[in-house]
Amino acid sequence: MRQFVHLSSVYPYGVPKQEFVSESHPRNPKAFKGRMRKEQEDLVLAAHNPKGMRTTILRAPDFYGPDSELSYVRTIFDAALNGGTANVIGPIDTSHEFIFVPDVAETLIALSEKEEAYGKAWNVAGPGLMTTRQFAEQVFGTVHQKPRLRVAGKVMLRALGVFNPLLREVVEMHYLWTTPVKLDDTRLRQLLPNLHKTPYTEGIHATIEAMRSRALPAAA
Repeated sequence: MRQFVHLSSVYPYGVPKQEFVSESHPRNPKAFKGRMRKEQEDLVLAAHNPKGMRTTILRAPDFYGPDSELSYVRTIFDAALNGGTANVIGPIDTSHEFIFVPDVAETLIALSEKEEAYGKAWNVAGPGLMTTRQFAEQVFGTVHQKPRLRVAGKVMLRALGVFNPLLREVVEMHYLWTTPVKLDDTRLRQLLPNLHKTPYTEGIHATIEAMRSRALPAAA
């Protein structure tokens, strides 16, 4: 029996219609990245066959961790460790959730082992809500520094996007900073009662320590 677990994101939901988004929330993305993610999900679920390949989907929020170089908050860790200023997307005082990458890996494995998981999509939320400013304060505080942030709003991102195609994509997804998608994972917690979520303080400390150790020169 073949099994396929697909890791997705909040993008397919589009702009949230309610404060906390469960799996029953409409998937109505307007942005290109959201439409592509929705197409991926549709292909995965269409391939589900109890007598052939069984498929399931896990949707996760923004992520962070030692190897998460594409994370939106990676620049905060880099700046804190290098004594610099972090470039972040604003507004920075709206509530988001972030998830520690090792937690995602554990959840994917646990989900793959549940017969009831297949043929469905599941949400996994972070350990709680936190603003970008609060996240940065914790990261910089871990290295005993005050946060230094350079905030780019939608207007600045649009201007910079003239020269940078990646930033043009961020402009299209800017609603994630003004009206963030906050996930309701009640159904997943019922399926996985031992679901582990690393607290922000612990995950940030582990990320800082791992990045520090990897930055050390190799022994002669």
